Amino acid sequence: MSYNINLIERLVLESLQNKPKTALEIHICTSLETKIIQGVLESLISKNIVTIGELKYLINKNISDEIRKELNNPMDIKIELAEILNSTFNLREESSVLKLKKVHMNEKEEKLFHGLLYNMESFLTGLEKKQENLSKQKVFFWGGGNYGKIINNYLNF
Repeated sequence: MSYNINLIERLVLESLQNKPKTALEIHICTSLETKIIQGVLESLISKNIVTIGELKYLINKNISDEIRKELNNPMDIKIELAEILNSTFNLREESSVLKLKKVHMNEKEEKLFHGLLYNMESFLTGLEKKQENLSKQKVFFWGGGNYGKIINNYLNF
């Protein structure tokens, strides 16, 4: 059985991460339609990733390390990231911004940039603890790479 999960299944799993929930509570947390939630839960139950206990859905605590590893497969994470980036790029609202800059940096500027990235990541990590309503969370992208290596990777893909 394949334990690959899609973006919507991962959202439902995130909603169950802190405590078991009813389908209604998952709806409130994710803003997904009830029909979609039911289908996702059936899929996750059939994969033995989610179980039902006391009328609430919960993440199966007895998932093997092999299944956990497959759930976090780097290729699936890349596909998920591509889906998020694509959706963000296609949004036409002012609150969704996706920018790209190509710049030259000397060693001092690169160290400063990495310090700023560290500060941003620390700030965002501090905000992760708040997880009341997943559908209202903000998604941020940041980072950088060598343009020449990116182009070579693209050519060799």
